[in-house]
Amino acid sequence: DFEQEIKELESKLLDRLDLNPQNLQSLIKKRDQLKETFDSIKAETNHLDSLRQKKELMAKDREYFMDYKAKYIDYTEKKANELQNMKKKNETLLEEIKTLEQTIELNKNDSGAEELTPENHKARFDSL
Repeated sequence: DFEQEIKELESKLLDRLDLNPQNLQSLIKKRDQLKETFDSIKAETNHLDSLRQKKELMAKDREYFMDYKAKYIDYTEKKANELQNMKKKNETLLEEIKTLEQTIELNKNDSGAEELTPENHKARFDSL
């Protein structure tokens, strides 16, 4: 677009003016400088577009990471709660086991029965 416009303007100028070679050289030089400036601006625009795209991708990555982090925190909190509940259940079961052991010990002491060991267990089993 821009290049075409420059060529059209150049053509109109040449038609209107009776230029000597020195003035023509000067105009051509200015045209080349404008083209270089245009190319430079175009390259910078492309570079800025590239940076903008990278920024958008980084924002998406950050959003994904933050979402993942939130899910991971929820997951670890859930697992910590499950672990705490299992710990409480274990403590309850240990208390029940201690209570049962004490009850067995009391019953054994009250009945005067001998303690069940592997040796006397075998003897009792054989006698049956």
